[in-house]
Amino acid sequence: MKKSLNMIMQWLVENEAQSLSLRAMIDKLYQEELTNQLDKFLLYDSAPFEAEDFIACEDVLSIMSWEGRIDELANISQSWSAVVKHWPRLHQFYIDQDTVGLGDYLRILRRNLRNRRKYREDRNKCLLEEAH
Repeated sequence: MKKSLNMIMQWLVENEAQSLSLRAMIDKLYQEELTNQLDKFLLYDSAPFEAEDFIACEDVLSIMSWEGRIDELANISQSWSAVVKHWPRLHQFYIDQDTVGLGDYLRILRRNLRNRRKYREDRNKCLLEEAH
């Protein structure tokens, strides 16, 4: 396990930790805290909505033998919950090495999530206006 974690940490350093979704996943699934509180704020809504991020997450899940722990990621945020819900389909794109299909599917997920948030915000605004 230690060797695998060293490989992940090396990857994070080499890639200047650009993948917030990968950092969030590792923070959630690894038993030691890898991030400080400021990072946790940045990681909150960092689901992998780009093919490269999703592929990196899949690679780490495999390296660390965490494939059976994907459901735990749903607790990170609403965005992560949406991605986890669709993980089997996303995983199939990964297996098929269909990065275009994977990217398209992730963009649709992100757009749908934003639309739901916008709807809730608009509804709450109307309810507040009606209350006054």
